Amino acid sequence: LDGDGWSDFIVPNEIPADIRVFMNDQQGGYDDFTIFTINSGSRPSTNEGFDYNLDGLMDFTVGNSTNNKVTVFMGDGTGSFSNIQNHTADIGVRGLVILDANGDGFPDIVTANRDADNASILINSKDGTFSPPINFEGKGNGETAAATSDVNGDGKMDLFLGAIYSDEVMLWLGNGNGSFTFSDKVSVGNGPWMVGSGDVNNDGIPDVVCANSSGSNFSVILCDSAGNLSLPTNYSVGSFPIAIDLGDVDGDLDLDIVTSNFTGANFTLYENNGEGVFINRNDLPANQAGSCAVFHDRDNDGDMDMTGIDELQDLLILFTNDPTAGVNLSEDSPEKFILFQNFPNPFNPTTNIKFTIPITLSGVEGSLVVLKVYDVLGNEIITLVNEEKQPGTYELDFNARGLPNGMYFYTLKVGSFSETKKMVLLK
Repeated sequence: LDGDGWSDFIVPNEIPADIRVFMNDQQGGYDDFTIFTINSGSRPSTNEGFDYNLDGLMDFTVGNSTNNKVTVFMGDGTGSFSNIQNHTADIGVRGLVILDANGDGFPDIVTANRDADNASILINSKDGTFSPPINFEGKGNGETAAATSDVNGDGKMDLFLGAIYSDEVMLWLGNGNGSFTFSDKVSVGNGPWMVGSGDVNNDGIPDVVCANSSGSNFSVILCDSAGNLSLPTNYSVGSFPIAIDLGDVDGDLDLDIVTSNFTGANFTLYENNGEGVFINRNDLPANQAGSCAVFHDRDNDGDMDMTGIDELQDLLILFTNDPTAGVNLSEDSPEKFILFQNFPNPFNPTTNIKFTIPITLSGVEGSLVVLKVYDVLGNEIITLVNEEKQPGTYELDFNARGLPNGMYFYTLKVGSFSETKKMVLLK
């Protein structure tokens, strides 16, 4: 929030209808919070942070779950907010996601409105204010959750919706003009409360996961590039899970999962085996209610920590990961070249890129590896790698600070092998 490179934390509070801003103390902890009241706020909950007016400062949005208001806080770069405005969506804003719906480079807002049984699109007016909502029927009953990824790889952001009463997850493909076309839906466990998206099986195509509140489990739904959804695979967790997050906790270059279990009073962590199968369940304690856990590198040591919220006790619970350093190189040499989809995507301003170099390279010990980033016109932006690499799996971070919003391409070349993937910078 203040541009110091340390992860700060914002907590919406339903009953007083405010947000609490915790600034990182640059040691992985937090200073005392600052309160910002929400005018006409009504049980604010779902939230996202983005730079809405592209001034380089982080802004913040929260949806009010018992009215039709979306509250936008414009950041001033110090951890404070200079302008707070309410915008109209529809009744019962339970899910909220930020994406560029119309391709103009400015982030828009999509909400899932449980009580209105629909979704709303709020188009950015390019100054951090938003147009009146475009409401559409989400093809479920009780749209409660929303997430975004580019599933079909066309450079347009797609939309996942979760419907709590019909127990479904729906996929809508972005048209790039501010609208979406329905693609597929699938039945999941009981009461999907929150959805998240990421490539869990490392096939280069984003997938979707959801926390099923009444089923005490989460669902993993794989996607294909045509916009089809697989049948779900369910994993048991603590009682009444209401939040889910994805991140590489164990440093093995795949996405692990944590759920927040309200009546179970804990957080359930599963590790990914690299193929989208989740193993090694670990239940971590909350105090009274596991309300929302978020993966982030809180202490800036290069690995994913976790911050949990217990809303009944009004607590932040800080979980610290063991530190790692340097490039991750797998013990077993891979069998083929793979250039993975960057994560997160879209990103702001940093994203992770990983690739594998196989052991069979005509008997040579190392091979020249070139990884470059280009803009949509084909202009080279940066060379990320230009050196010999031994067989193994590598990852690195690309920081796009100072670059304009839009689509970029990254290309990996090793001998005769060449592959290119798209990524979207959305500040």
